[in-house]
Amino acid sequence: LFNLGDDKCENLKEKIVGMYQNMGLLSAFVFAVCVSSLMAEVPDDVHADVKHTFVISQCAGTIALFMSTTATVMFCIMVNELNTNDEVKHWATVMGNSAKFMPVGFFMIGAFFTLFGILVWVFMQCGDVMTGWCIVACGPLLFVLPSLAVRKGAWALLMVHETANAIHKARKPSVVALVKEHPRSAELFEKVSEGDVDGLRELL
Repeated sequence: LFNLGDDKCENLKEKIVGMYQNMGLLSAFVFAVCVSSLMAEVPDDVHADVKHTFVISQCAGTIALFMSTTATVMFCIMVNELNTNDEVKHWATVMGNSAKFMPVGFFMIGAFFTLFGILVWVFMQCGDVMTGWCIVACGPLLFVLPSLAVRKGAWALLMVHETANAIHKARKPSVVALVKEHPRSAELFEKVSEGDVDGLRELL
C-alpha cells in the first residue's frame, strides 16, 4: 500500500483516500458498462449455450465490479477514521495485502469478464469471421498498448520512489554528526560518557 519515500509524506491519510477514490471511480465506470451490456438485445437464432455464456460472463463481471467499488468505498470510510500517519501505517500493516489487492483484484476479474462478454455479444451479432477481425483490430488497442503504458508508468513511479529514498538515506545525518553540530557538543559528549541523563536533558 505504501511506496518508498512515503515516510516523507505529510498526509498519508489524504493520499490513501485519494487512491481508493480513483479506484472506486474506475470500478464504477466499468460496472456501469457491464450492467448496461446485460440489457443488450440478443438475437433469437443464437444457440442457447452462447446466450448463457454471455449472461454468465456479464453477471460475473457485474458482481466482481460491484465488490471492487464497495471495497474501495469501505476502505475510504476506514481510513477516514484514522487521524495520524502512524495510525494509517498501523492499519495498513494489520490489513496486510488485502488493503492493496482486494479492490484491484476484483476490478481485474470484473474487467476481464466484461470484455469477454462484449466479445461474445459481437459473436452473436456478427458471426465468427467478424469476431476474429475484431480481435485482430481491437486486441492491440485493448491489451497491448494499455499494458505497455501501465508498465511504463509503474516503472517510472518505482524509479522516482527509489531515487527519493536513496537521496533521503544519503542525506540523513547520523547521531554523531548531529551532536557535533550542537553548539555545546563538547559538553554533550562529556554528559554521554558520564551517563548523566539529567545533564543531557538540560543541554537538549
